[in-house]
Formats: sequence, C-alpha cells, structure tokens
Amino acid sequence: MIQTTWCLVFLSLSTQSTSTTAAGRCAPHERDALLAFRASFTDGKYLSSWRGEDCCQWNGVHCSNLTRRVVELQIRHSRVANSSIGFRGGQMNSSLLGLQHLRSLDLSYNDFNGMPVPEFIGGLTNLRYLYLSYSNFGGRVPPQLGNLSRLLHLDLGFSNVNTYYASVSDIHSDDLTWLSRLTKLHYLDLTKVNLSTVVDWAHVVNKLPSLVTLKMRLCTLQNSIPLPVHINLTSLQYLDLGGTDFRLPAGANSLFFWDLPSLLHLDMEGCGLQGLIPEKMGNMTSIIRIHLGANDLTGTIPATFRNLHNLEALWLSLNNLNGALSELLQRLAGNSLSTLWLYENNLTGRLPDQLGRFSNLTTLDLSYNRLSGGIPSSIGALTKLTELQLGFNNFDGTITEAHLGKLASLDYLDLSDNSLTVLVQERWVPPFKLTKAALRTRNMVLSRNQISGMLSATMLQEMEAETIFSEVLPTWIGDQLPSLALLSLRSNLFSGHIPQQLGKMKKLQYLDLASNSMSGTIPQTLGDLAAMAISPQDDGSLADIVDFGMSSGNTDLVTYTDSSLVTIKGQQLEFATGIMYLVNLDLSGNTFTGHIPEEIGKLAALKNLNLSWNHVSGVMPDSVGKLHSLESLDLSQNQLSGEIPASLSDLTSLAHLNLSYNCLTGKIPSGNQLQTLNDQASIYIGNPGLCGPPLTNSCSNANLTPSAPLESREFSDSVSFFLAMCCGYVVGLWTVFCLYLFKKDWRVVSLSFSDLLYDWIYVQVALSWAYLRGKHE
Repeated sequence: MIQTTWCLVFLSLSTQSTSTTAAGRCAPHERDALLAFRASFTDGKYLSSWRGEDCCQWNGVHCSNLTRRVVELQIRHSRVANSSIGFRGGQMNSSLLGLQHLRSLDLSYNDFNGMPVPEFIGGLTNLRYLYLSYSNFGGRVPPQLGNLSRLLHLDLGFSNVNTYYASVSDIHSDDLTWLSRLTKLHYLDLTKVNLSTVVDWAHVVNKLPSLVTLKMRLCTLQNSIPLPVHINLTSLQYLDLGGTDFRLPAGANSLFFWDLPSLLHLDMEGCGLQGLIPEKMGNMTSIIRIHLGANDLTGTIPATFRNLHNLEALWLSLNNLNGALSELLQRLAGNSLSTLWLYENNLTGRLPDQLGRFSNLTTLDLSYNRLSGGIPSSIGALTKLTELQLGFNNFDGTITEAHLGKLASLDYLDLSDNSLTVLVQERWVPPFKLTKAALRTRNMVLSRNQISGMLSATMLQEMEAETIFSEVLPTWIGDQLPSLALLSLRSNLFSGHIPQQLGKMKKLQYLDLASNSMSGTIPQTLGDLAAMAISPQDDGSLADIVDFGMSSGNTDLVTYTDSSLVTIKGQQLEFATGIMYLVNLDLSGNTFTGHIPEEIGKLAALKNLNLSWNHVSGVMPDSVGKLHSLESLDLSQNQLSGEIPASLSDLTSLAHLNLSYNCLTGKIPSGNQLQTLNDQASIYIGNPGLCGPPLTNSCSNANLTPSAPLESREFSDSVSFFLAMCCGYVVGLWTVFCLYLFKKDWRVVSLSFSDLLYDWIYVQVALSWAYLRGKHE
C-alpha cells in the first residue's frame, strides 16, 4: 500500500511537471502580475517589449526551465537613465509579490526620481539577489528588507550616481538592526547610504558570519560605543570603508578589522586614522591590497609588514609619514609588490640601491616628498615599470642609459621640479614609448644629442619653456606616436620644416609650434588630423592629462593638473582642466611661407587657429568658412593678398579676428557675427586696399582691383612721385603769377630787382668772356 501511494505521488508530480513544461509558457498569474507592474508606469513606452502570452520570452524576464516560473527579473539600463521613471500614485505597484519564486530582482541603473525603496520587496522571501544601485532611490531604507532571510547579495550602493561627489546622500538608514537577520549574506554594498545617525553599525556587521564583501564607503559612519571584542567575520575578504571619516574611540590599534584572517582587500582611505600604522596589520598575511591614503598617519610602516608576502598594492599617499625612505622599504617583503604609492608625505633621504629588489613593481610614485641625492642605477632593474613618478623632490645628479635602458614598458615618466641632467648617447634608442611625461624642472639638461637620442622613440606630450630645445622636428614623429593628443613645443629653437608625417597623428587635437625658427610651407597633411575634426568629449584623448586625486583631509575627489599657456583671442591665457576641450593649432612666430592649404577647412573642430607673424602669402582659402567651431582666428603680420572670402561670415562662433598688416584688397564681407567683434577697425589695419565698413574707405568711388605684383607697384610708386613733383611745380608757378597780377607794388619791385640782377649777370658774363679770349690769344 505504501509503495503504491509513493508511485501515485511520483506519477502525479511527474505528470504535473511534464504538463507544465509541455505548455512552454509562464504561469498566467505571473504574467498578469508583470503586466500590472508595467501598467503602473506613467510612461506607457516603458517595458513596451512585454507582449505575447509567454512572459518567459520578454526582455529581462527569466524563467526556470523546469517549472516555467519567473525566477529572475532584470529591469535595468546599460547606462543611467536620462529621464525619471514615474508611477501612478507615486508608488511602485506591489503586483510583483505574485512572483513568489523570484530569486533575483535587478532594478539598478534607473531613475526612480527619489522615491523610497518599496517596502513590499521585503515580502519576496525567496530572493537571493537584490540590486538597487544607481537608481536614484531616496528616503529611508525599509527595515522590511530584513525579512529576506535567504538573501546572499544586497546592493544599495550609490543609489544616485550623481551623488558620488555630494556631501549628503538622498538615501539613509537610522537603524541597521534589520541587517543582523540576513545571516546568509555574502555581499553587502551600502556605499553612499547616509548612516550618520547609526551608532552600532560595527556590532551589526559583526553578526554576518558569511559576509565576504563589505562596502560602506562614504557613509559618514560614527563610533559612539565600544567596538566588538570577538570577531565573527572570518570569511570577509573585501572591506571598503573609504571616506567614512569615523574617529576611532581609542586609537587605530583598537580597530577589530586588523585581526581579520581572510582579508584580501582593505580600503580605509580618508577614514580619519591618526598616529602610527598598527602593528596588528602584519597579522593579515593573506592581504593583497591595502589603501590607507588621505589619513593623518605618522612615522613609518611597522616591521611586521615583512610578513605580508602576498601584498601587491600599497597606497599610503597623502599622509604625514616621515623618516628615511630606505627604512620604510626595508620593512616591505617586496617580492609580490606591484603598486607603491607614497606621494605627498614627508619622507626624506636618498633612493636606496635596494630598490632593485622590488622586481615586480609596475607603478612607483614618490612625488611630493623631501627626497634628495642621485637616482641609483638599480632603478633600471625595475623592468616591469609602466609608471615612474619622482617629481617635486630634491633629486640631483645624472640619468643615463643605465637607468632607462631596460624600462621597456615605461609609459609615464615624471621628473618634474628636480635638478637632474639626462645624458645619453647620440644614437641611443630607448626601448619605451611614453604617452605622458612631465619634465618641468629646475635644471633639466637635454641637449641636441638628447633630442635625437632619448626622444627618438618617444615624444613628450608637453615640453615646458623652462627647457630649451634646438633641433628639427623629426620625421618619425607621426609613425611612432600615433596616439599623441597634445604636442606643445612653443618658445624653443626648433628649425626646419613641419614633417608631412605629422598628419598620421590621428588623435592630435592640440598642436603648438609657436615662437620657433621653423620654415617651409604649411603641409597639406595637417588636414588629416582627425581629432581636430571632431569635438572632444570627456573621455577624449586629452582626458588622460587631467589626473585625479584626493586632497588631504577631504573625502571628496578633486581634479588637478599642470596648467598650460595658450595664445588665443589676442592674449595669453592659462588653461588647466579645460585644456582637454581645446582644439588648437598655433604656428605663429615662425618663418613659414607659401599658401594656407585648402585642406585646413577639414579641421571643423578647431577653436583656435593662429598663423600670425609668418611670411604666408596668396589668398585666404574659402575653406576657412567651414571651421564652424572657430572662436579665434589670427592671420596678422603676413603677406596674404586678394579679397577676404565671403565664407568668413559663416563663422558664427568667432569671437576674435585679426587680419591686420597683410596685402588684402576689396570689400570687407559683412555678416552678423563679423559685425559684433570688438575693435572693428584694428582687425583690418595695414591693408590699404580694403574698403567698406568698418573702414572709412568707400568702395563706391573706385573699382578696386587686386594688388599688382611688387615690380609694378614699385613702378607705379615712382610715376606717382614724379607726377606729384610736376603738380607742385605748376602750382607754384601759378601762385607767383597770380601774385604779380594783382599786386602792383610787388610787380614793380620784382621787375626792378630782375633788371638789376640781369645787368649784374650780363656784366659778369661779358668780363669773363673777354678775359678768356685774351688768355686764349
């Protein structure tokens, strides 16, 4: 009987399963629940793809292959929504409670316009995964989420992506006790959730023994009660408390996180840590990454750090660490270390020879310290280095091929503000290709052989005027530096022509060769600079020039960069982060000849074009009118001739124009934008052949023709001179004649004087003639 009953039960279950699978459709009540949810949106187009009888085929809906019940609902955007999602009545429809088999709910990357996280989500008791990040939820986090006892993954981080830099978040929680009921939780992200009024967060978190990842960054955490004594977080591997700025009640050594045995990643950047780095950190022998930057740590690292043989990345920048760098490095295991950030501290002493033992280093940043002495050749043993920053110290001495010869992977080099000399052999070719370099320095020596040597396989993105270079621009520049975005070589002694190969630099959007001794014609290949034809975006080629960091004592990210001087709109302006949006071509202050190439019109994104103070001749090409983004155009002090093209009036963004001191002729074109420019007359001064407003020369009195060749103009000037003399002579004679005609007294005196003068001349000539005849006879 028992066996028969089991057979009947098995047959019943098997039949039900087969029937459901055969139908191949989702359960009708679940389809109705989804349709009711969609109908609650005020935007009827949202989820418009949900059509048909089988909801398992709808976008974002996933069903079990066995039961055809909805187990996963993914309503997310691949990027942040551009418009907010509205619900009738201002609340999300609770019809989703009909999906009782739902294991995963993803509502991330939407814009719910600050509405609270729905409380009914706490009723989906089978949920294992809940994603609510980047969706602009606001208000209080519902404690009903504590009912999700099977939850493994909870992501509430950055509810609104736009609040990352804000000081106060739109979503908050006053009490986290509901978290303690989620004992199976593996992943918890509360980043940017405001927890400023929560006092027992550490005790609550300590009750989650299965937790592997904990992110509570920028949560404004507080500590008003003693921290836990016993540790339950034995599975925790990833801990991020960065930017919380909680002040420890009894010093850094009391923090229980130092004793976590399984921890692999620790981020406590900007947490208000003070004093010495605790020796207990040496017990975290599994740790891979430690980030303690932007705190108020002093002293050096503890000797126990020698136990951290798995440590790959150590960030200790923006602190007050002091003492000798050599002592700090002696306390690191070093065999696995790949990233070492120590910038903006008070470290002193020299770079030790033992630096070479960190053979796996890829990033080394020691900038903004008080280091001195020479650079040891052992730095050449760091063959995996991609980034080396030694700027803003007191280094001196010489850098040679022994330092650089094996750094084949080097991508970024910063030697700024030191007193270093780079001396390499004339024909030495470095093995690396830099995309960014900073050599702004107190005494950088790079003579002619270094230009053809060190720079023969790489070009600096920006060469400052403190370093004077004298050489021709190499032809290899376009072949070996196709990704270069900014090239500024102004105020040096470069000579020769612009190489045609420059046109191969497809990402070059900023070219400044002003104030050199370059000559030749402007190459047509400049029209191939593709990055000057497309407006730059935030993620454009020059975005890498702007570095991101965190200021000391501040939990908000700030941007900083070296500024650059740009001659634009008739003045020299200083650009910082805005440089990434400037598309610039400045060839002024050289001796370029020939015509302006017609291909210049392809560079439609140009904002500044400066060709002034050269010997450019010929007519202005009509293609200049295609530079619709142009804000500043300076072609002054050249030998341009012919008429100004009418297309110039098409430049609706133009704010500065200078065509002075050329040989331009004809009528000045009119246009709304041209008539709004300041100091109108000075734009065209030094072009006597121009007429029409804003000049006083009228075009109606004469048909002006293009200027004649130089020889014809010289001949015309001579004829004009003699004609002027003749006219003056005739006018003078007529003036004397009129005076004699109307002034009798003047006429009598003048004639009497003429008679006396005639008699005296006659006597003198007669006497002289008689004397000569007598002498001859």
